Amino acid sequence: MSNPFREGYGYKVRRDYLFLNHKFTTGDRVTFSGFAYAPKEGVTRFWFKNLESGETNAWHVFDGEESAKSWADFFEEISN
Repeated sequence: MSNPFREGYGYKVRRDYLFLNHKFTTGDRVTFSGFAYAPKEGVTRFWFKNLESGETNAWHVFDGEESAKSWADFFEEISN
């Protein structure tokens, strides 16, 4: 999967997301910091830092998962 986000840019979370200990809440403002693909697990992790709490979380997209095509359903770019 290619990276749809721009490093250092701000995004607003549009939908709640929870996976393991990674959580995004609707309305959170986050900054995208990077991504990595883990071939053994078949997952791409997109890392964001919450602008208010400073907490870092990852949005996970597994190989073949539909959400890979709908990143804009989860995040809206708000600034650079």
